[in-house]
Amino acid sequence: MKQETAKSYNLSYLDMSKFLSSSSNFYKDDFEIAQQQELHDYAVILLWKTFMLFAYERIKQTRGIIGDDVFDNEYWNKGSLADSKKNLKLFPIGNVYIYSSLEDDNIIDLIGRMFDLEKNYSQLLKSIKNDRNTAAHVASEILKSKEVTVQKTLDDLIRVVNQIDQAFKVKFLAQINLEDVITRVDSEQHFNYLIAEKVVKAIQESLNYNSTDNLLEMLRNKIYMFSYDSVQMILEALKNGQIANGGYNQALDAGSTYQFVVDLLAESYKKNYDLSFWKKWFLSLCESDQKRFYDIRKSLQTNGVEFTLTEHDYWHEDDDIPF
Repeated sequence: MKQETAKSYNLSYLDMSKFLSSSSNFYKDDFEIAQQQELHDYAVILLWKTFMLFAYERIKQTRGIIGDDVFDNEYWNKGSLADSKKNLKLFPIGNVYIYSSLEDDNIIDLIGRMFDLEKNYSQLLKSIKNDRNTAAHVASEILKSKEVTVQKTLDDLIRVVNQIDQAFKVKFLAQINLEDVITRVDSEQHFNYLIAEKVVKAIQESLNYNSTDNLLEMLRNKIYMFSYDSVQMILEALKNGQIANGGYNQALDAGSTYQFVVDLLAESYKKNYDLSFWKKWFLSLCESDQKRFYDIRKSLQTNGVEFTLTEHDYWHEDDDIPF
């Protein structure tokens, strides 16, 4: 039973930690140990640390998008931070950990204004922070129903993180010029979290071959950053591109697409991704596209992915067709 509980918690923990850009700072392994050993106080502390890192990253990223002058006037020089007289210029934008010198209440106040959090979310964060304090300090007070507290803390933080995430995308991320970001991004996690959805939207909404070609040419230099989920998302986006007069798919039928898909597959091999989604994607293509991407199926079969003759619509002359 203990192992099942730990597994369940870890799956939920990934639901929260996936929003982080700094993969080297995930506390997943420590959290797993805490669950296996029933170190509930420690688990609550780790959850709060994960959330605070998430908050620091969104502060840093928002500053990068809107600039320090706007950030200072709109968010920093207000509320508890104005009272603390902390100078934004003394917080280097490149150092995500610098915000740890602020009180947690300052951070809660700041992100509440940045992301227009309703009062109940800010109150929830303060309550979780108090549980963290209880878990971290030597005192007569202890966390009540410790295992329940860990699960509730995790569930509540995921709620808040999702709320902030949506606000961040709508209020700030939407301001970024996609082409500029693609050329500047140098972090795998930054690409996959912040950029992947914008790339998918751009592919699906592309109205001509030239815009698709230009986008894929820029992305080709970033393929090494693509996560398992991002590869799947982009493949689906190519398949679901705008259909022009004559039935042509402005994404899938663009001149750069075939080589781009080949490069995506090569990266999937390199990173040892589960290839089942590649098979699913190929089989979802119409017969003419299966013919055009036949080399993808052939490559997958060479690398151990099995296709039966009744699964695909296009039969190649090299297929072993029984009579």
